[in-house]
Amino acid sequence: MGCAAGVGLPAPAFHNIYLSVSQTESSMSVSDPQEASAVWDRRGDRHFAARRYADAIAAYDRALAKNPRCLPALNKKGNALSELGRHDEALEAYDAVLAAGPADPLLADCALKNKIRTLVLLHRDDDAIRACRAALEDDPENAMVLALLGNLFAANGRSREALEAYDRAVAAAPGWAALRVNRGSLLLGLGRFAEAAEEFGAAVSHDPTLVSFACNMATVLADQGEVTAALSLYDHILRVVPDHVMTLNNKGCTLRDMKRYREGLAAFDAALVIDPENILVISNRSVLLLRNSEEESGDPVIPR
Repeated sequence: MGCAAGVGLPAPAFHNIYLSVSQTESSMSVSDPQEASAVWDRRGDRHFAARRYADAIAAYDRALAKNPRCLPALNKKGNALSELGRHDEALEAYDAVLAAGPADPLLADCALKNKIRTLVLLHRDDDAIRACRAALEDDPENAMVLALLGNLFAANGRSREALEAYDRAVAAAPGWAALRVNRGSLLLGLGRFAEAAEEFGAAVSHDPTLVSFACNMATVLADQGEVTAALSLYDHILRVVPDHVMTLNNKGCTLRDMKRYREGLAAFDAALVIDPENILVISNRSVLLLRNSEEESGDPVIPR
């Protein structure tokens, strides 16, 4: 391809992104509007990634001019408009995507999620709730929409309705770890500690990367005096990630504070097998041995 005077050749990997407008139009067949639309769509993505939102909008408009059914470009145009604070225009874009009935259900979910986010930014939570309910009329078991609805209810103090929405979402997508975290957090706030522990445990089972979060939640339960729920959650975590040192350490602390010294010592010792030089575990183990030696009523252990 020739290069117009004064225009440098782009890097080969980005050939279809950085062509000038005149080059793009001259090199693109009029009979191939979908490919032309794709070129402009990708260019819009590059502008968006560089936070050049006005340029991104212009590129997405060109993509839509070439192919009005390029709904992903319309959705992303809404995102760019929202970034510029043009929220009403963004909502129009999201509504247009939804009204077009995209064949890709993921795109429909993305457009709805973006719409909900924008409405919340505008403090129009009631409109966001109505939008979720309208979507559920068409797809009653849409887990993403049910989770959004639960989040909206929870944020507005409508706990019973939030729990109902989360329950329906869990029934539709039981393996969605983030959803289990949200439901567990709501149950924790409602004082339903054992159920909260079960949800956090389920979250770890489905996504072991949440192990540190779940360990922290178990510690929160222990700090609130809900030691049975805390120990249940520690045990659940250790069934999934047996070598998680902080869970063993925190479980040891909880057992130590319950004067269950032998079990606490076993937890600390298991942690030290994995990380022999962990100063926190060593310190907590020493405190346990000191307390045991000072309390005749304690469950006796032999210091080692």
